[in-house]
Parts: sequence; structure tokens; C-alpha cells
Amino acid sequence: MANGMLHGLIDNCFWDSTITAVRRLVDAESIESVGHRRDKSVFSLVAVIDDIIKNAKLATRSNMMAAEGLPYHSDERAAERKKYKDERIRSGESRFFYPTELDVDIIHQRHQQIDSVTRTSPDQRSPEDQLCVDTMMVLRNQMKNSAANFKNFADKYIAHAATPSSRGALQPSDFDISLKALDDFIETACRAYGYISLYVLGTHENAFPSLVAYDHLEYLDQPIASLEVLRTLDTYWKDEAKKIDGWTAYSPAELHHTL
Repeated sequence: MANGMLHGLIDNCFWDSTITAVRRLVDAESIESVGHRRDKSVFSLVAVIDDIIKNAKLATRSNMMAAEGLPYHSDERAAERKKYKDERIRSGESRFFYPTELDVDIIHQRHQQIDSVTRTSPDQRSPEDQLCVDTMMVLRNQMKNSAANFKNFADKYIAHAATPSSRGALQPSDFDISLKALDDFIETACRAYGYISLYVLGTHENAFPSLVAYDHLEYLDQPIASLEVLRTLDTYWKDEAKKIDGWTAYSPAELHHTL
């Protein structure tokens, strides 16, 4: 009975909830409320990208550095770092760590990242260098394209009571969804988030799914499949974990090449 109920839960809820979640991630409504309709504002990855595009003029090199609490030039911090080192040596210390606020490398690294997203060569840097909108548009299109069929299905079968004639306006291929398509979308979304996190915001948050560090199939005393199928499933999960572990954030070069 328990396994039957679990199968029912998966059959009835998994795809509906998953497709709805994908649709929400690519919802293009504005982050800001529309007029007095605060219920119309949404928080989605595409809405974040649209908000970045809308405010791209504010995303200058100097503003990015200031927002992240980094000095534009590294000279002053380098001098403070040297002073700190000299004081530690005079006090008799031979091994010590530098405080984070004296990190000089992060300033150089951030400038290099901003070079990439503004398409600026290091010898042409300016405080007014601006985030490349075209690159963000490529990122947006990749998100929308990878989720198109999921959105169509959600709009016509889940989120709205669409009429048969409304559904008939689309071709069967427009509703074609699969685990492979879902996997591709998750990778696209994770890599897009990674690009925004790393290159636009200058943070280093993990953008990819967490992978369990234990055998989550080990204690299935009443498996919902045969032992042979479970062995196949175990192989699938290990291959999936290996694949996810190899994902990286989109690089500016990848997105520029698409233009």
C-alpha cells in the first residue's frame, strides 16, 4: 500500500510541480509591482536578468566595485598590507594570515571579471565601463528557449484552464517534455545563475544542486522497483552526480560567442 501511494504521489504530482517550478523560474513579469497590482510582481531568474538589463546603466565598473566594498585602485590596500606584514614581523611572528580586508588579489580579480562582462581590455579600463546588455540578452534567451515547452504545457494544462481550441494553436512538438529536457533546463538555469553570481555580482555562491554524500538507496527495505532496477538507478545517480560536478558557470566568452 505504501509503495502504491508513493507511486500515486509521483505520478500525480511530480511532473505538475516540476513543470510549474520551471515556468516560475522563467516568468517574465517584472520584479517591481505593476501599478497597484503588487500581486503581479514576481521573483524569477528571468525577471532578475530583465532587471539587470533595465538598470544596466547603473552597472558600471566603479559602481560594481563600490557596491562590493572594494576600492577601485589597489595601491592604498597594498600599502596597508605591507604595513601589516612589517608589524607582524617586528612582533616576532614568522607565520600569519592577512585579514580579508587586506586582500589585494581580489581587487585585481574583480577588475578582470568586469573586463569580461563589459568587453574592455585591461589597458582601456574606465570607471564608466558598463555591463554588456547583449550578453545578458543571450543569457535570457537561453533560459527562455530551454524552458519553452515546459511553459507551454504549464500554460495550457496546469496553470490555466485552457480551451481545446487554445491548445490546438500549438503543435504537439511544442509540448514535448522529457527528463532529458528537464536535465538540460536545470543545467542552463544553474549555469546562468552562476554567471550572474560570479561575473555580475562578484560573489562565489554555489549555483549547482547539492549532491548527497551517502548511499541514499542503501536502506530501501521495501523498494519500489526490483533490485536489478535499483542497481541501474544507483549507476544513473552516480553518473548524474559526476555530470553535475562538472558543471561550471557560463563564461563571458561563451555568451559573447553566441552573439
